[in-house]
Amino acid sequence: GTPFKIRGVVTYAAPVSAEGTVEYFIQNGAEGYYIYKQDNNAFPVTVGESYTVGGYFKNYFGTRELVDVEYFVPHTPALTYNIVDVSDKNLLSLDDMATHQASFVEIKAGVISVLPTSYTKAYNVKIMVGDQEFTLRVDPTLMTVDEFAAINAKFQATALGSAIDVVGVMCAFGYGKPANQLKIVRSTDFGAAVMTEQQAAQIAAATLE
Repeated sequence: GTPFKIRGVVTYAAPVSAEGTVEYFIQNGAEGYYIYKQDNNAFPVTVGESYTVGGYFKNYFGTRELVDVEYFVPHTPALTYNIVDVSDKNLLSLDDMATHQASFVEIKAGVISVLPTSYTKAYNVKIMVGDQEFTLRVDPTLMTVDEFAAINAKFQATALGSAIDVVGVMCAFGYGKPANQLKIVRSTDFGAAVMTEQQAAQIAAATLE
């Protein structure tokens, strides 16, 4: 509930809602915040532009949020942000990931361990990073229908055991006991090895009765 201002560049914005609100991520260097339900009619947001944003702090399940925005002005000169490689860090530790919350980070050389059985709504993909199993989160409310379909198509074309490099926003979620996860918001932000014809045939055969 503390009122304060932050400055940063808008790294990603969800589609404007029917109510005219927008949710987005803003980052300065390696520090980021999630801006929740800003009035886009009063304060229109442009991805890639820098702003000073004033609102009220909310620590929602470990994710740094700014709510009830009441101050929003362009900032000059333009600010920049860093995508930090966290592959060698303890991804499961809330303390270790606290400085990266709501920021874009990169994970390299992960291995897909669990794929969803349905791609019609929000879902998780599990990857092994060293000896840690970590969660990638795909949520259609943060993107357009076309972007969600593009992300789905890429995961549906991969197989368990595929190597993956991924960029996303570090977040935490969980009622009562938050756990770290990486939100994927763009289909261009990850690449995984496409399954072979033999792998595709084996997966298809496994579904037959």
